[in-house]
Amino acid sequence: MSAGVPEKLIPALLNSDTLVTARKDGKLIGIGNAISDSYLVVYYPLRLVDPKFHGLGVGRKMMELMQRKYKNFHQQMLTANGKAVTFY
Repeated sequence: MSAGVPEKLIPALLNSDTLVTARKDGKLIGIGNAISDSYLVVYYPLRLVDPKFHGLGVGRKMMELMQRKYKNFHQQMLTANGKAVTFY
């Protein structure tokens, strides 16, 4: 990460419209957020899952939780890094 990013990450996440976390035995293993106008558009900029828990449905469950709120929104934008494009 570039300089200044870690200090900005927590305030950015806390100012999200929705923030979800996944925990195993109290340990944070996943986090995701959504930014929205609360009516028509939602943007999912961050979904991170500890690599030890990849393939176990953690990310899917976080998205299912967010879809409870945003499923009927007209526009949903999901971002992914280049390596994850085929997954989504």
